[in-house]
This record gives sequence, C-alpha cells and structure tokens, in this order.
Amino acid sequence: MMMKRLLGFLLCFAFLPFQYAQGENQTELAQYLPELKDWKADGPAQIFTPQDLFEYINGAAELYLSYDFQKVATVTLENEAEHSLTIDIFQHSNDQNGFGIYSQEKPRTGNFLPVGNEGYYEEGIMNFVRGKFYVKLICFGVEKEKEQLLLSVAREIAAKLPASESLPETLSVFPTSGKVPHSEKYIARNFLGYHFLHSAFVAEYKSHDHEFQLFIIEAVDPDSARTMVKHYTQFVVKNGSKIEQKQGFVRFQDPYHRTHGAMNLQYQGRFIWGLFSDDKSIYEQSLGQVKQKLKEKSGV
Repeated sequence: MMMKRLLGFLLCFAFLPFQYAQGENQTELAQYLPELKDWKADGPAQIFTPQDLFEYINGAAELYLSYDFQKVATVTLENEAEHSLTIDIFQHSNDQNGFGIYSQEKPRTGNFLPVGNEGYYEEGIMNFVRGKFYVKLICFGVEKEKEQLLLSVAREIAAKLPASESLPETLSVFPTSGKVPHSEKYIARNFLGYHFLHSAFVAEYKSHDHEFQLFIIEAVDPDSARTMVKHYTQFVVKNGSKIEQKQGFVRFQDPYHRTHGAMNLQYQGRFIWGLFSDDKSIYEQSLGQVKQKLKEKSGV
C-alpha cells in the first residue's frame, strides 16, 4: 500500500512540470497585448485553443480551424468615458495559414494600410496579418480619431510580434499586370472542391473585357506535384473530358467548372499553376509570366 501511494505521488509530481509548461505556452501569446495609457483591462486576458474556440467564435470557428488555428489571446480595454477596445491576437501554424484566414475575411475593396504585412480599416475595425499572426481590433463608443487610435495600437502590436516582415513568398510570383489589388487569397484545403489538389494561392485579374482567377499550388516536392496533376487528369478523363497535353502543359474541360472555360495548367518542379480561360492569348501569357517569375525566384 505504501509503495502504491509513493508511486502515485511521484507520478503526480512528474506531471506538474508538463502542466505548467503547457499553461505557460498557452499564455505566452498574451504578452503581445498592449498596455495603453488611460485604458484598463476589464479582466485578465483570455486564451482559447482549438478545443474551446467554439466558446469564443462559435459561428466562425470551423473556418479558423481549417487554417490550422493554434490559439488566440483576447482582452477588452475600457477608458473613463466607458469606450471599449477589444483586441484579438490569433496564432496559426505558419505564415500561409495566417495570411489565409486574413484573406478570407478582408474586403474585396477597402481602406488598406501599411500595418503588419497588410491590414485594412473599416468603421471602428482594424484587422491585419503579420506572419502566422492575425490581429483584430474593434472599438465602441469612440467618436473622434478612431482610425488613428486603432492604427497606433495595431502598429504597437505588430512591432512586438516575432514574425515575418513580408507576405508569403509565393505571392510574389503572381504577375502584377492586370492583377486586382489586394485580391490574393490562400485556400487551405480542397482547392476547386478536389481533395487531391490540397491548398493554393489565388489572385483575381482583369484583362480588357476578361476576368479570371490565376492560381499557384506549391507541393512539398516535384513527385507530389506530378501526382496532383495525374489525379486531376484521371478524374476529368473518367468524367468524359479529353486531354490536350504536351511537355509540362495540360488543357481540358473540368466537368465541375465548365462555365468558366477550359482549365489550362502548367507544372514544373514542385509548382503547379493555371487558370480557366478559352482565350489563348490570355492563358499563354499568364502561364508564361508565372513560369518566368519562378525562374527568377529560384529560392521560392
């Protein structure tokens, strides 16, 4: 009996450092929350993880989790005039997912500002991304200089965050000519509705009377890229489409996206890029520009 009690005591004691380290890791994010003059927190910062995120943002939790959400630190500050400022710092697994969740919520057109890697202001709201961190601020009751207040707080937080100073490198591969400003997005999974295509960066373009979306898929290695293309072509052939194929180029009708025109894609190394278009001048130019950019950025 004495031996069992001793063993139980030792097991509990051995577990304590793990519990402490886990709690310390969860609350570490709160250190990036600012302390503002004349503003006081209405309580300690709260930390939510994938296990309890639904308690904080029930309606949007699934979207955040799809971008490999890790944790969020949140606090609400108040001043003597009873104005409030809520700050959320979301942490995702990497820069792609941090940008991805931001890209899903940013407006198509808006007041974009140089804060973090990219940010925007709407009435009483400022959101920005910096590396794997997605930061959201919202204030209530403030009538004057709301944008200046939020921008000041946002920049203070951005300066503290240990993260990349630029957007994901793959975004720089998109051609600039004709690209709709701030239209870039990152789709974390099931691109075009296909599980075998995994994730993709996309950007919208306007060329004369044509509008189209260009995408870039970055696989883990060349074999994985070739496997994706193989699965895609096998699927469309099985569904009655004919394949036009030559070295590194594939063209076909996607049975699920016929209204967008033919799919035109190229692949080289670990990259796949393409667009839906029936205009040969558009798809040849777009695909060629991406190929040239990839050559120039051999480190991407």
